[in-house]
Amino acid sequence: MKHSFLINGLYGASAHVSPPDVFEGLSGKEAGLKTEEAPHTVWDILFHMTWWQDLLLQKLQNGSPAYPAHNSETFPVSSVPGSEKEWHDTLQRFKDGLREMEAETEKNLEDTGFDDGTATRGDFIIDIITHNSYHAAQAAQIRRMTGTWPPPSGGQTW
Repeated sequence: MKHSFLINGLYGASAHVSPPDVFEGLSGKEAGLKTEEAPHTVWDILFHMTWWQDLLLQKLQNGSPAYPAHNSETFPVSSVPGSEKEWHDTLQRFKDGLREMEAETEKNLEDTGFDDGTATRGDFIIDIITHNSYHAAQAAQIRRMTGTWPPPSGGQTW
């Protein structure tokens, strides 16, 4: 697998907006805006994405954190960040995690022994790419619904 394929997956290319850019320009207050049409806020989505990214990075770094008993454990207690600092710190943690994941793409993607012993480094990287892509699209849609789209760097508006 080509390294550039994985990097494009992590950061987006062409019509695929970079996941960090989906959150660009939002305040914590805006990230906590709720709409009746969506079960989550942008804050919920970012928190969830960061939670899973952190878990898989720990596993890639030979940690053995437990999976949650229920997916609800991967979302924040409140759908609104407690402060602007919490919002910005979580967004920074998400970005830092992407850089850590990028470093993992430089290693042997066929290395095994992760999770149940059969998962490869490449498997986990693809898991993060698809998970982040799926939820970044959710966050973009919520931003459209709350009138906070597009981000300052641009994004599809049709």
